[in-house]
Amino acid sequence: MLHMSDLPPVNCSMDQALEFAATYNAYNQIAAEPETLSAMYEPIRRAWKQSTEVPEWMGVDLLRGLLFLMYREDRFGYGDDSTLRQMHQVIEAIRSRLNEHLEDEMRLKALARGS
Repeated sequence: MLHMSDLPPVNCSMDQALEFAATYNAYNQIAAEPETLSAMYEPIRRAWKQSTEVPEWMGVDLLRGLLFLMYREDRFGYGDDSTLRQMHQVIEAIRSRLNEHLEDEMRLKALARGS
């Protein structure tokens, strides 16, 4: 399970972002083939580009898969000047989802205590 302490710092370096991205293997979790993984994320990336926001409905696994895809693209020379900025957006979306999960857990514990 991913914890907040596993995330790189806000505005991390490219090396820190890549190191974190490499901790999740989307080929095992989401799609076994690079082409399939890229094709799956294409509509997400189009929506992201149009709105400039990472889609709110994406959960932690999909976000980590996107970050992994960006890591692989960078490794094979497909990254550009916007890659680190985009990685920061995805990492912050992951941080936000983890915060939401923590808040939900605290609410559930409070409700259980009140019963």
